[in-house]
Amino acid sequence: MKKLILTLFVFALFLRCGDDESVRPNNTDCGQKAIVDNAQYINAPDDEFSFVEVEINGDCMKISIRYGGGCRDIELKLIGSESVLFPAPGAGNIRLSLKDEDDCKALILKEITFDLTPFRLLNLNRVSLRLSGWDGLLVYEY
Repeated sequence: MKKLILTLFVFALFLRCGDDESVRPNNTDCGQKAIVDNAQYINAPDDEFSFVEVEINGDCMKISIRYGGGCRDIELKLIGSESVLFPAPGAGNIRLSLKDEDDCKALILKEITFDLTPFRLLNLNRVSLRLSGWDGLLVYEY
């Protein structure tokens, strides 16, 4: 009888831990991870582009942009600064960095998805993000 009670207790504890979101691993399939870094926020490349669409779905931010190029690879980073990311509780400033070192002039449409988990704040379940160059506030709920 004691074995049965102990087994049931351990099984119930296992089920309880499995349902607790705070102990679940953070497995996102969002592609590139966003960055929180003061130096990169200030100094990362800022080549010209225009936003087409930005949307948040779960832990992922999908961004579509247009830029002139097409002959070489580009580098895109979603960056928030530690010093300006959260000037008020639950709010932050972020920017998209584009490095495009090519002289081609084709109008390219590019879509990329970023993992937003680096922007999470303890004791909160949502962050409002102001993306430089994008009109409107983006709400990341987690």
